[in-house]
Amino acid sequence: MHLTTGRIQSVDQWSGGVSYGEEFDLGKENSAWQVGIHCGALGHEEFTPSIISLTLLKLQFWLDR
Repeated sequence: MHLTTGRIQSVDQWSGGVSYGEEFDLGKENSAWQVGIHCGALGHEEFTPSIISLTLLKLQFWLDR
Protein backbone atom coordinates (compact mmCIF):
# COMPACT_ATOMS: atom_id res chain seq x y z
CA MET A 1 0.00 0.00 0.00
CA HIS A 2 1.43 3.42 -0.90
CA LEU A 3 0.61 6.22 1.55
CA THR A 4 1.54 9.71 0.44
CA THR A 5 0.86 11.28 3.84
CA GLY A 6 1.87 8.33 6.02
CA ARG A 7 -1.40 8.73 7.94
CA ILE A 8 -4.38 6.40 8.27
CA GLN A 9 -7.88 6.86 9.68
CA SER A 10 -10.73 4.43 10.28
CA VAL A 11 -14.17 5.07 8.78
CA ASP A 12 -17.24 3.22 10.01
CA GLN A 13 -20.31 3.31 7.77
CA TRP A 14 -23.74 1.90 8.52
CA SER A 15 -27.26 2.49 7.31
CA GLY A 16 -27.85 6.21 7.76
CA GLY A 17 -24.53 7.16 9.31
CA VAL A 18 -20.78 7.40 9.25
CA SER A 19 -18.16 7.99 11.93
CA TYR A 20 -14.45 8.74 11.71
CA GLY A 21 -11.76 7.48 14.07
CA GLU A 22 -8.71 9.41 15.14
CA GLU A 23 -5.98 9.87 12.58
CA PHE A 24 -2.84 7.80 13.18
CA ASP A 25 0.57 8.86 11.88
CA LEU A 26 2.79 5.95 10.80
CA GLY A 27 5.81 8.28 10.92
CA LYS A 28 6.96 8.13 7.30
CA GLU A 29 5.23 9.87 4.42
CA ASN A 30 5.38 8.97 0.71
CA SER A 31 6.27 5.34 1.41
CA ALA A 32 5.15 1.85 0.41
CA TRP A 33 3.84 -0.31 3.27
CA GLN A 34 3.10 -3.98 3.73
CA VAL A 35 -0.15 -4.50 5.65
CA GLY A 36 -1.33 -7.46 7.70
CA ILE A 37 -4.98 -7.61 8.72
CA HIS A 38 -6.39 -9.92 11.39
CA CYS A 39 -10.10 -10.01 12.22
CA GLY A 40 -12.35 -11.67 14.75
CA ALA A 41 -16.01 -11.61 15.73
CA LEU A 42 -17.02 -10.55 19.23
CA GLY A 43 -20.39 -10.92 20.91
CA HIS A 44 -22.21 -8.16 22.75
CA GLU A 45 -23.11 -8.71 26.42
CA GLU A 46 -25.19 -11.90 26.65
CA PHE A 47 -25.53 -12.29 22.86
CA THR A 48 -23.22 -14.62 20.96
CA PRO A 49 -21.43 -13.52 17.75
CA SER A 50 -23.97 -15.55 15.72
CA ILE A 51 -26.78 -13.24 16.93
CA ILE A 52 -25.09 -9.84 17.17
CA SER A 53 -21.53 -9.58 15.99
CA LEU A 54 -18.93 -6.89 16.27
CA THR A 55 -15.89 -7.24 14.07
CA LEU A 56 -12.54 -6.46 15.65
CA LEU A 57 -9.78 -5.61 13.19
CA LYS A 58 -6.06 -5.45 13.94
CA LEU A 59 -3.91 -3.86 11.27
CA GLN A 60 -0.12 -4.13 11.25
CA PHE A 61 2.02 -1.91 9.01
CA TRP A 62 5.69 -2.30 8.13
CA LEU A 63 7.79 -0.60 5.47
CA ASP A 64 8.10 -2.41 2.13
CA ARG A 65 11.83 -2.79 1.50
